[in-house]
Amino acid sequence: MSDRQKINEHIYSHTLFGDNCSFSSFQALDEFFELVPEEVQNKWPYNFEENGYPSGYEIAEIVSEQLGYAKSLELVIDVHNETDGFILHRNIRFDDDRMVVSLKSIYQNKGEKGHNFSAISLAKQQEFLTAYDNSRKPRQKADHSELLIQAASYRTKEGVKTIGGYVWANYGFDFRDKEELETTRRAFKDFTESYGVHIEKKDLKIFTKPCHFAAFGCGVPVKNAEGREVHLGKAFMLQHSWYGRWSTAV
Repeated sequence: MSDRQKINEHIYSHTLFGDNCSFSSFQALDEFFELVPEEVQNKWPYNFEENGYPSGYEIAEIVSEQLGYAKSLELVIDVHNETDGFILHRNIRFDDDRMVVSLKSIYQNKGEKGHNFSAISLAKQQEFLTAYDNSRKPRQKADHSELLIQAASYRTKEGVKTIGGYVWANYGFDFRDKEELETTRRAFKDFTESYGVHIEKKDLKIFTKPCHFAAFGCGVPVKNAEGREVHLGKAFMLQHSWYGRWSTAV
C-alpha cells in the first residue's frame, strides 16, 4: 500500500456498517486526495487511536456539485472510548489547491462534561492543514487553507448540546467576514442592555474578535442553562450562533 492511500485505508478499515452508512469507492477517495503529499497523509486528523479514542466512519462520501466539476468529501465520524463518545460532522473540499474544511458539528453522545476532546480534535485538524500548506507554500493570504465553522449553540435531537459559540470563540477563530462581526455586535448590545448594561458605540468598536465578546465581564452574573452563574460575555456566547474561520495564515 502506498503512502498516498493511507487516508483511504484508515477510512475503509474503520467503517461502521449499517443502514445509514455511505461510502465512496477506494479509487474515488484516492483521486480526491491526490493533492495531499505522502508526508501529510500520516497526519490525517480523524485518527484518534493515539489519543485513546477509536474512531469509526458512518459516512465518507464524495459529493459532486456544479455538474460534477466541484467535489467535496462528507464525513460523519463516531469517536469513543469506554467513558466518552462524540459524533463529528465534517466536509472537506479543494478550492484550486487550497483545502477548505467545514467543521459542521461536534457533540458528545456519551460520558460526562469536562473533557478536552474538542481541543484535541481542533489541534489535529490545524496540524494537518498547516502541514499541507507547508508542502505547497501558498503565495498569498487568500491562498491559505482554512477551517470554517458554524458556531451554533443549540441542542440536537439527541438532547446533547453541540459544542458551539463560546468554545470556538476561545479556540482562536475569527468571524467569517465584517458582516458577521456587525451582526454579533448588534446582538451583543441588545443582550447586555437586557441586563442593564449599556455599551457606547465607540466602545463596541473595540470588540473585533469572538474572544473579545466571550471575555466581557463587568461584574454582572447570568445563570446558564444548568443554573450556574457565568459572566455576561460567556452567557452571551453560550446562546449566540455565528460563522467563523481559522486560516493557516495566522
